[in-house]
Amino acid sequence: MTDAANLILRDYYGRFADYAYFIGCSTGGHPALSQAQRYPGDYDGIVAGDPGNDRIRLNVGFLWSWLALNQSAAAQLPASKVPMIHRAVMAACDSVDRRTA
Repeated sequence: MTDAANLILRDYYGRFADYAYFIGCSTGGHPALSQAQRYPGDYDGIVAGDPGNDRIRLNVGFLWSWLALNQSAAAQLPASKVPMIHRAVMAACDSVDRRTA
């Protein structure tokens, strides 16, 4: 990807870029860490914000959440309760919070 992007920039602008940066956050933070580890010379700076670097634990957490919410029909939030929850949340907000809701 980086090599192709450098060639595209060179062909379009007639020269290579002066600097190259990689920014990724969350699941994009994982590739940012991989780039820094595997190709440290490709970029002048890499921002790996909140990287999901422990993928096994992350995926187990997703699975646990799904199982907790889908063990039975009784565990699921019925759509009929959403308006009641919304009203309760809005009632707990002050006037500053309500302006953005």
